[in-house]
Amino acid sequence: MRAAIYSRVSSDDERQGRSVGEQEAECRAVAERERWTVAENAAFVDNDRSASRYARKKRPGFADMLAYLEAGEADVLLLWESSRGSRRLAEWAALLDLVRDQGMHVHVVTHGRTYDPRRARDMRSLQDDGVDAEHESGKTSERILRAVRGNAARGRPHGKLLYGYGRRYDDRGQFVEQFPDPLQAPVVVELGRRVLAGESLKRIVADLNAREVVSPGGSVWTSNEVRRVLLNPAYVGKRVHQGKVMGEALWPAILKQDDFDRLTALLTDPRRKTVRDPSIKHMLTGAARCGICDGRMRVKRIRTYQAYVCSSGYCVSIRVESLESFIERLVIERVSRPDAAGIFTRGNEAAERAVEAAEELAKLRSRLDGFVAEAAAGRLTPGMLARVESELAPKIAEAERQAKPVPVHPELAALDVGRPRQWWDGLSLAGRRMAVQALMAVRVERATRANHGPVEDRVRIEWT
Repeated sequence: MRAAIYSRVSSDDERQGRSVGEQEAECRAVAERERWTVAENAAFVDNDRSASRYARKKRPGFADMLAYLEAGEADVLLLWESSRGSRRLAEWAALLDLVRDQGMHVHVVTHGRTYDPRRARDMRSLQDDGVDAEHESGKTSERILRAVRGNAARGRPHGKLLYGYGRRYDDRGQFVEQFPDPLQAPVVVELGRRVLAGESLKRIVADLNAREVVSPGGSVWTSNEVRRVLLNPAYVGKRVHQGKVMGEALWPAILKQDDFDRLTALLTDPRRKTVRDPSIKHMLTGAARCGICDGRMRVKRIRTYQAYVCSSGYCVSIRVESLESFIERLVIERVSRPDAAGIFTRGNEAAERAVEAAEELAKLRSRLDGFVAEAAAGRLTPGMLARVESELAPKIAEAERQAKPVPVHPELAALDVGRPRQWWDGLSLAGRRMAVQALMAVRVERATRANHGPVEDRVRIEWT
């Protein structure tokens, strides 16, 4: 039998004395005893990765393992312990469904037993393990949250050390104080001063990186990193818990409250524009969706090939070339029909409404700016200005919502129904992606032994 191994350890699990290396070694010992073959690329590892529903880090090894099993490359999955697979009941159940659908077995080393999920009793045992794992994860989380809430209420720090500060502990390892770091705290002050002086984030970031100033993440500075620092109430001596200010903190402030209020107003102003890189590398990135959880699919390298993989729950994967070739054939066939003329220009009404809304938005903002200028000149009382703002604010918000641009790619309008292949070949990658999104919704279903044939057996198309 062909065997696959998955090993995982989180920071909490390290106290149990079973590193990923030890887990894999014990799994390999079982495989050798049972005379199961473990291919060179069939051992998957996630080190320092929690598998609970509270986890923030993704598990690339788990995603690779699912893709490997889905491809039908193994007959048995070896786990040192059931909870190594997942502490999330839904994720564990999805893995069991996949293993069962593939006709595979699961061997749990700590149980000393091989399970066949196609047998009701074995499936029930593995399902019970998933319930127990999530229950234990929930209890652990509750204990941690009680400590966090207690520290928050008392204004004490908790968790990762905040950039700009240092901590002091006594001989017993007990927390004593949190204090401004002599090297990092001046950087926070500098950021606030330069932004308030009107300097652009892009220029500040370039200067910091040129000077090789250490960032909070330990890598290079970015505009988002600067924003996160300057919008954090902790730098004015506030204790924050779950995004809410709980009260005064026990540590001293680095930024002045007045400066922080001005920075918040400046950096959260909706009129500030940010530029995002619209470039894409694959035709269906974000456009294709998982048929199991409806999550967007992203391209990931799976050993020796690239595949579209569900980015939400790693539910499904499919080779890039197979899916893109299939979708390309469908698009060309659709635009070859006589009724395809003008198919990409029938939504102009929405574009016209967006233009009208943008014009109305400009008028509303100009009107509000005029009232603000009147108030600044003393010709309008603060109370009157407040009433005007309360009246205009919802109108501005609604105009902003309706003024969002309609994504119509200019290349699509050049469609010649009589020459669909030439039209398609002349499209840029962005144009092809836009054409697909305008014509259809793509859903990729999980592979089973029954549908490992043509790609069309796994892809569900919903025409628009």
